[in-house]
Amino acid sequence: MDEDVVRAVLPEGERLSETGKPLPETYNLCVLRVDGYPAVRLSFSSETEYYHPLEEYAREFQDGEDIALDFPGNGGLDDENATIIVKCGLPERPNIISHMQVPPPGGATTDVSRADLERFAVDYMAGAKREIGCPS
Repeated sequence: MDEDVVRAVLPEGERLSETGKPLPETYNLCVLRVDGYPAVRLSFSSETEYYHPLEEYAREFQDGEDIALDFPGNGGLDDENATIIVKCGLPERPNIISHMQVPPPGGATTDVSRADLERFAVDYMAGAKREIGCPS
């Protein structure tokens, strides 16, 4: 991911660490921590169904809006959450989905704009598609 895109969603701090696996085979959580405090929590998984996050997870989004994508897929975000689902086209991964939360509960205090969260979510998913080798 672009370093400036990542920095834009992180609070100021001395030490960045990561727990979890950012691109698991099935499902996992990954947490970016700054000085030991959770700053970004993201989940990534394969998904059999294809849907729009703002409809499927309506109760989780406060004043949600669509994410504009440069690739086929659906995305939604609010002030703290961003979710993107895309068609991958691999037999073991027909669709892939990522969900980001900034900051996660109990996390570092930070003010992240929707625009920065959207850039982070889109950049992450574009990289995930390339890394996995999604043909669609």
